[in-house]
Amino acid sequence: MDGEKSLWNRLFADQLEGSGGGQMAKRQAEEVAVHLSQDFDTFYGQARARPQMARDKGTLLVISADGKGIVMHPKGLCAATRRAMEREEHKQHTRLRPGEKKNRKRMATVVSVYEVDPYPRTAKSILGLEQPPERKRPRPENKRTWAWVEADQGTVIEQACAEAARRDPDQQMRWVVLTDGQPDLLRQVSAVAKHYPVDPVVVQDSVHVLEYLSERKPVDKAADYIDNNQERLQYDQALAYRLPIATGVIEGACRYLVKDRMDITGARWGLERAEAIFKLRLLKVSGNLAAYLTFHFEQKHKRHYPGPPIPLAECEAT
Repeated sequence: MDGEKSLWNRLFADQLEGSGGGQMAKRQAEEVAVHLSQDFDTFYGQARARPQMARDKGTLLVISADGKGIVMHPKGLCAATRRAMEREEHKQHTRLRPGEKKNRKRMATVVSVYEVDPYPRTAKSILGLEQPPERKRPRPENKRTWAWVEADQGTVIEQACAEAARRDPDQQMRWVVLTDGQPDLLRQVSAVAKHYPVDPVVVQDSVHVLEYLSERKPVDKAADYIDNNQERLQYDQALAYRLPIATGVIEGACRYLVKDRMDITGARWGLERAEAIFKLRLLKVSGNLAAYLTFHFEQKHKRHYPGPPIPLAECEAT
């Protein structure tokens, strides 16, 4: 679709036309994307050096996760969503509002794992009622972000925890999970965390909480939200321990990885091609695209020529 073409025009088609005058058809560009991404899992599955360890035990190891829907072709939808869409097609209903895509989306799960130093703040400084600390806010380090539309949510959360454990095998850092409070996501985090010898602090994004408090429509919905999530809303304790309380990192990833590239007006995605675009886009924003391409072409050569090279003497003899 147009969304798929837009990225590959910038990476392949435009460069091809500009350098040699040749043109690449849309379907060919789509097939190149799928083919080029096939070694993604193997590339990240290699034994990799552990990132430089934290400077001290106070460094925070943060896992943040969120979801973003993508409009899909019917064959790419989850079974339950596809059945709901088919039922809707047999019913008379009012015209959808602009931007409304009922029963047309599949959820992409986006996760980030990074390290960051604790940063002292108070509730008043966050609300702008007092001057923020003079110390410059620390930036996330060793950040890795990835997303899946094909894999289920639990699998992606498991990958994030495995990455965190690889970085902190001796549990020297404090683990923090940042989430917007989506119930299914919280259940997956709770289930996966039980398999690791750590007790991560789960903090719910303060911006989402403020949205409920400011709207007050209806008031009982806001009250229920606060009551149901109060375990993760202990912001006084989070601030006392200098923990982050907002999901800006993962919200930004959902925007530039999913919405800006995949949620283009009129675009519908096939599952295989959407997954391929995700993988290549993730490699690019993570700074690993050049290394991956070298690895991919090495793997491609091995697949086509699995045996040892023919000795030069034998070639001359024939």
